[in-house]
Amino acid sequence: MKRSVLSLPLALLMSLAPITGFAYSPGEEVPISYPAEILKYDSASVRYSKTGGQVFVSNAPESIYDDGAQRADGSIITGQVNSTLYRDTVLGSFRLWASHYNKSSQTLKFWLHVENRSEQDISLYKTMQGYSDTSVTTAASRATVQFMDSVPESALIAMIPAGQSVYFAYSDEDNVRPGNAMIYIAEFRAEFADRSDAEVRVSNVVTNDQVTDPTPYATTGTIARTNATATTSDDYRGLLAHWGREGTIDVTLTDENPAIGIKVADLGYAGEQESLMARWDVHGNPVEQREVRFIIPGQLNKLRLAYWYTDYQIGIRITNRSSFPVAHTLYGSNGSNPGFINYQINGSRTVNTHFSRNTAVPIHTENDFELRTMVMPSAYLPFGLYIAAGNQKEVPLDLAVVKAEHTLFPADVATATKLINTHVPESERAPLLDRLSAVVQAQEASERVERLERETREAEQLLLVSDFSVKGKQRTELLQTLQQSVQAADENSKEVKELLSAIHTEQPVLASRKQSWMDALNGMQGRLRSMSQLIEDAGDPPLKGNGKADIRMKLGTGSVISLLSEQEEKIVDALGSLDRISWLSHDRSIAEVTQDGHVRTLRNGVVKLTGFNDKGVVHIYLILSGNER
Repeated sequence: MKRSVLSLPLALLMSLAPITGFAYSPGEEVPISYPAEILKYDSASVRYSKTGGQVFVSNAPESIYDDGAQRADGSIITGQVNSTLYRDTVLGSFRLWASHYNKSSQTLKFWLHVENRSEQDISLYKTMQGYSDTSVTTAASRATVQFMDSVPESALIAMIPAGQSVYFAYSDEDNVRPGNAMIYIAEFRAEFADRSDAEVRVSNVVTNDQVTDPTPYATTGTIARTNATATTSDDYRGLLAHWGREGTIDVTLTDENPAIGIKVADLGYAGEQESLMARWDVHGNPVEQREVRFIIPGQLNKLRLAYWYTDYQIGIRITNRSSFPVAHTLYGSNGSNPGFINYQINGSRTVNTHFSRNTAVPIHTENDFELRTMVMPSAYLPFGLYIAAGNQKEVPLDLAVVKAEHTLFPADVATATKLINTHVPESERAPLLDRLSAVVQAQEASERVERLERETREAEQLLLVSDFSVKGKQRTELLQTLQQSVQAADENSKEVKELLSAIHTEQPVLASRKQSWMDALNGMQGRLRSMSQLIEDAGDPPLKGNGKADIRMKLGTGSVISLLSEQEEKIVDALGSLDRISWLSHDRSIAEVTQDGHVRTLRNGVVKLTGFNDKGVVHIYLILSGNER
């Protein structure tokens, strides 16, 4: 288990938060040892709608240097201290977040300069905030927790007369020392006397700690140049249209799909994303408002979207149809990235905890709950939210094996094998790998049974469409062809039986499938035996008149009868049941028979009809003369 980077009092406070619903230890990092299917962005299971006002973002230049420092391409940095980092107009209620790293030799002071450019007086309020300056991850964690746990309460900052400005320092009393990062997030509201939305121009300004009035730096025609080069980005500053997302994640777990993953803060599910818009380029020059993009000609064109500090309010709705009793929700890495998560469950106090590469933190086991989360600056994206079936204590290490046993997909076997070899102690792998060996055998058996079903159908179809009225050499060749087709399928059936007999498993799903395949195999072998007997009987001299027959009937021409209605008892005696009987006429010019046993007589003569299933063969001789009886 990893410790949070929070200071002891705050960590202690968060440890008292009501964390219920899972048997893992709070904050435990759990390896992603389960086969989570990451939902695609067009999945109907994840939906968002945008909420809240604008977001003023200042995250470039991310690192602030003294004059004379060099960028990655060797260009010289000037004018980052004592300058505006970003400036834009906002309307009504808005949030502002700033994240900057002091790599200068000076103590830095951060300010907001707010200008009322209207012809009416306005009031500026602050309702929530979080602030910290220390190491990057600690500052981000502290500021995020403070903000998420804030209770909205309007505090008047100032009355701003028409055409006038106010400013205030938001860095703390000792400001931001060299080597420290500063994270600030706050919610504000600008309004007229009638409480309607007012527009203000906001400048985020950084100065040294000797400056007492940032106004000269908030009114310049250019702003600070970032540290972007032709091949490195440093461009995340601008406006986002909405600070929040209300969403639903509605998923179903089954044994075929026992774990599901959802990306957080990435390209976006339905309704999730929007573009970062800026009025300044990376050189600090004014431009018409446009999307922020990082472009390397011919190689990259990356649109900047809403990632950090989006306020997610998500209703989690889980239907658990798996054989496991509990659905565990875990939150953390989407792969190789480590980081910190900040979340609330059903309105609880904020939990901040670390996750390592390829791990996630269990956060709940209820099937219906509300999750609030914000991804703090400095985090590598995206995060992963996982919902996995398990027992009361944990997501079991054999979950990937269970999935493979149910799907029989080679890809699932490969995934399970990799997860076992990665996450399961070597001394415990053998039983799981033995189960996967049975899955591989079952995969082959499934394919072979399916192939045998196809071969049996083809042999039967060839039999049913054949013209048994041919004589001499034609008849001999026909019967040889038919017998070869049946014999080939029969030989394959023997191999399939050996393959099925070799599958040894105690897992109910595989044992059930094995029995189902054995039942199907027995049925196919029975039909093949019946077809072989039919072909052998067809090689004997035709039996006519009072010759050997299971059933004899005299009919007139032009008759239409149902064999099953007229001869049900005798047919059942011969075939054991009326199930899956196939019928054929040995001379379709005399009488025709359909596959449901209806006969239509056509001309005078004697004709043999044969029915068969997996239990046997029945021969019916029809003696036709005169008109319909």
